[in-house]
Amino acid sequence: MQTYVNPISGGKDPFIMRAPNGLYYSVYSGGVAGTSIYVSESERISEPGIAHCVWTAADGKWNSAPVWAPEIHNLQGKYYIYYTSAAVDCGVEGWPTRRLGVLEAERPLGPYTDKGRLELGEEMSIDGTVLQMPDGRLYFVYMRNKRFEDSLNCLCIAPMSSPTEICGEPVLISFPRYPWEEYVNEGPQALVHGGRVFIMYSANAAHTTEYCLALLECRNTARPLSEDAWIKHEKPVFRKGGNVVGPGHACTVQSPDGTDYLVYHCKSNLNSAFGSCGCMDRMVCVQPFDWGADGLPAFGEPLPIGAPLPLPGGEKEDAEGRVLKDVIRSENAHLIAYGAKEYPTIIENILYLDGKSKSEYGCKAVVKGCSWRDLRAEVDMHMPGGERGGVVFRASDIGARRYMLKGYMAALSPRFGLEILRFDGGEPVRLAYVPIRAKYGEWVRLSVTCAGGSISAAAAGAKLTVNDNTYASGRIGLAAEGDLNWFKNMNVESI
Repeated sequence: MQTYVNPISGGKDPFIMRAPNGLYYSVYSGGVAGTSIYVSESERISEPGIAHCVWTAADGKWNSAPVWAPEIHNLQGKYYIYYTSAAVDCGVEGWPTRRLGVLEAERPLGPYTDKGRLELGEEMSIDGTVLQMPDGRLYFVYMRNKRFEDSLNCLCIAPMSSPTEICGEPVLISFPRYPWEEYVNEGPQALVHGGRVFIMYSANAAHTTEYCLALLECRNTARPLSEDAWIKHEKPVFRKGGNVVGPGHACTVQSPDGTDYLVYHCKSNLNSAFGSCGCMDRMVCVQPFDWGADGLPAFGEPLPIGAPLPLPGGEKEDAEGRVLKDVIRSENAHLIAYGAKEYPTIIENILYLDGKSKSEYGCKAVVKGCSWRDLRAEVDMHMPGGERGGVVFRASDIGARRYMLKGYMAALSPRFGLEILRFDGGEPVRLAYVPIRAKYGEWVRLSVTCAGGSISAAAAGAKLTVNDNTYASGRIGLAAEGDLNWFKNMNVESI
């Protein structure tokens, strides 16, 4: 039985939508300056999809700064991406200039048209989402701060005449009231279930281990623009536990069999000092949840990082591997990213994997949807200047953490040369190695052959063969640990 592990990707403020075509679409910011929006398409909730850049901000506009917290929604037959941006990226002191905008498209992957800024006043406004009432009425819910650095990071709601137009004054519906909320209410998400309307939101602060999820409920759905229509539950509904800290900014989505799943980010480290290096590094996790007899979402506790979980009901297991030529193409059709970023960087048919800038993630790009037993694979790569890089194969339980997979790797490293490694979900086991003559900066052809328990690797005139039967089949991909690794001309075939 195929399984998956958390985290499924690096990243923050996750949002996954299931479209009428049955596919899942995730949206996130990225690009060189963080001013682009990407949408990925996947057949699964449990893994990232193939990423596509759908929009990049133009210079000199109100939305020229890095994008925060994009969401994708299917409303009235079209697709809308709501996002936060600003005119300039000024650091913390510039945050009060942030506003919310919307893009529109006929299809999830675009092309998107910029429909401008949503008219919500002149206060700091971030983390926008749409609440669609059971009768179809649309409302926009977001975080507002009237005076930055006070205790009023609040949630507001405003009526919408269409998915791109606000048609009335925003109304405050929640502000930090309890000690566990500290000074933050943000990241609202609508939950409509059994005729009841909820807003799930995040409290405390994303750079701390105490970040958590909380709940509002609309007790008067005829008048949601009244603050007294909303009640706040007195305790968090999802908070840290086990080896998961700072879970928050979540969304929900259903698997093909109708099971509800919570998609959230959590901290990738324990650093909670605001403004310090890595304090905002986060990763994305996915787990099922149920509804209690009281009609409330029963999220339970975070499931452990690295623990194998069954695929969500209705998700197809991998198909048998086939011949793939030119796997690495700028118009990517095969590789999904498992690392700090949610998308692989492929420029002029060269894949760049950075295993250094956020080393706790490692960096992997893996062929989607196929599993190989006996195979032959080859790729050209630059000799890494860091720890190692190479081909991972017969891999399963691949997660967005360093070393997180089960399977093998044929690698090049400055210290050991050509290596064959086995990964069992943690630190690798070195099965064999041999020095090679290749130099940093040279392109080296690395090849791998698996036939039963016999595993061979060759590069720069050196060859290794080992026998290991621990893993019989799995996915194939590329990985880097330390420094930037370059890959091109990858081919794989069954034998």
